[in-house]
Amino acid sequence: MKNSTSIISSFYLNYYVVFDADLPSKPYSPVIFSFSDLSVENCNSLHLFDKDLKNVLPALWYCIHLPRNKLDTIDLPVKVIAKGYSVPHNIILIPSYINQKDFPASLLELYPPTLVIGEKNCSAFIKSFASLYKAPLGAATIEELSSELLKIHWETITKISQKSTIKDSPLNIKAKLLFGKSKKALPLTFLTNQFNSTQKLLDELEKDSFSNSSILTKTLIQKNIINTIIELEELGLHEPTKVEWNNVFRQQLKKSSIPIVLTMPGVPARQKKSSLVTKRDITELDKSVIEFLGIHRAISNGGVWLESEVLTTEVFEELYRLEEHCRGQRISNRYIWRSMERIGRLIGQLLGSEQLLSLNRASHITVFSDFPIGLAILPGYNEPLCCIKPISHRPLTPLTRALQFELPRINEYYIGHEFKVLIIECLLISDPIRKYSDQGWKQVNDMFKEKEKAQVYYYEVKSIHELKEILNANMDADILVISAHGTYDSDNNFAGLVIGDDIWLAYEDDYHVPPLVILSACHVAPRGLGAVTVNDMFLRAGAKAVLGTLIPVNVMKNALITIRLFVQILEALNGRLSFRSLDEVWQWVVATNTVNDILDSSKKLKEWAHTRVENNRSPIEVFMEDKSRYRLRMGNIHNDTLQILREIAEEDGLLDQFDATISSQGYFPESCFYILSGFPENIILNEPVFDAFNK
Repeated sequence: MKNSTSIISSFYLNYYVVFDADLPSKPYSPVIFSFSDLSVENCNSLHLFDKDLKNVLPALWYCIHLPRNKLDTIDLPVKVIAKGYSVPHNIILIPSYINQKDFPASLLELYPPTLVIGEKNCSAFIKSFASLYKAPLGAATIEELSSELLKIHWETITKISQKSTIKDSPLNIKAKLLFGKSKKALPLTFLTNQFNSTQKLLDELEKDSFSNSSILTKTLIQKNIINTIIELEELGLHEPTKVEWNNVFRQQLKKSSIPIVLTMPGVPARQKKSSLVTKRDITELDKSVIEFLGIHRAISNGGVWLESEVLTTEVFEELYRLEEHCRGQRISNRYIWRSMERIGRLIGQLLGSEQLLSLNRASHITVFSDFPIGLAILPGYNEPLCCIKPISHRPLTPLTRALQFELPRINEYYIGHEFKVLIIECLLISDPIRKYSDQGWKQVNDMFKEKEKAQVYYYEVKSIHELKEILNANMDADILVISAHGTYDSDNNFAGLVIGDDIWLAYEDDYHVPPLVILSACHVAPRGLGAVTVNDMFLRAGAKAVLGTLIPVNVMKNALITIRLFVQILEALNGRLSFRSLDEVWQWVVATNTVNDILDSSKKLKEWAHTRVENNRSPIEVFMEDKSRYRLRMGNIHNDTLQILREIAEEDGLLDQFDATISSQGYFPESCFYILSGFPENIILNEPVFDAFNK
């Protein structure tokens, strides 16, 4: 959010955690080209977690038992609770060797410390830090953390909230630390605190050993109670009868959904064999960190955490074969669909039937994994998951970076009605595909001309240096599109962008990156071998979301899907579509692009679809404007699209030819081979609350 950050930040609570570490002997590098050049003494687990952070994990767990912000300490109206889209704890991890007086002033101004926690041998440091920057809760060592201290901290924060920003009905929270399986219930407690029913909830869940199904059911019920109250108020039923309550409750329950956070550990066999990894199986430390990631994000999203068993070598090998097949010259569409089904079956076995059913209730899925689950056609589904649910991918490896990326609050970024798009063309004029790229960007530019407050800036570059100069000169850009050739070196296991005569992995720290990065290039995010990718490096550089490709993509199809993404963004901004955030828009774009994937399978089909007939409309226009309206069902959109196209073909007397084409060769679902990483759910397109703040 652009202008309302200072208003909202007054509600924040900021927890600083200090870990004991020696000053590094060499600069950190996120990309390792020669494994032998790096000491792996501290990062040698399956997902590469730094052992220096092991001792502060209890401090991190303690922090997420505390209030997320000051609003957690008061009795909130149900409409405010329902608007809690992304409410994370803000945890800032710092090493003990840092010079306290040199700490970034901008960070302290935005995130003044509420509490400072550290290891026992950092006691002097944390007390000094808490005193220097006036932390209201002071400092505590890890050894001092307890349920008793947690109660005191909740009470103190409640009093602070009443004295400062909030003067309202305070909650009387009986906080306590949760351990073992009971930690899975932690995300739900922030909701049950509002109803003074947390202890009752924990007692009931304990009877079911805190099973995932019990937690999911309880979360759905609690969310549904809120939705029922809101609906009754809108109907003017402020004192409903039991019958009225039950009727509305049942209606709301039918359409209730909740955010799901899914952790899927595991790496490809090749990664296990590298000299970086000395422990081939997942360690208890890695498991604990991954569990923390899942629960922390579920608390933020107000959702439920699910976990799969460790991904097998087999599932990564299937993905690698699929990626390699798509890199070849002779692509079998049937092989691709069968491969996605095999991947789905393998993942389904690792998730189990209970958790597969839970995904049906997902409003959004955040996946912590090195595997692109969106490709999977899971058991019970007719199409890839990316066509059915909005998905945010967060890479797990290296796990230290995944934790660092997850801990600080990632503020929601409101695109709003004034925004700037930066398009950087890296293809040379002499490149055979450049003309198709030019056509696509011209269409994008023409679209944005109709929106007065949206600006498009177009540049051509021939070097990495030029590209960085443009990025640093346009630090106010909201969206970056880089058009380039992608390169995937499977021997050395990296994927980057071709800029001039060089390959760029974007791992440097000397450039600025906008919140949304769209990489219009081939295979910049392959996952089958666990490659280092430019896609992930842009996340490290500060992008909130990055859209990349798993395989080589057709330049014209890529231009079309990018244009469609911008069209849907503009429609959402104009209020003509109800999408709130980028993840929702992208899922819709991928699903509804099925019609183009089908028609692109044959030159004859494509020619037929775009030829205008006597009523001056082409079959594709009939599909878009008429036939497909209200008939495309999420979860069955591929079959629905085929059926509607068959109806149009039949009306044109071409049904036999249409069926013969699809039957003989099928079609390539290229739209499903994109991956949206980072926090796309935090890139907001349409939110009246933010508009009110920004006025």
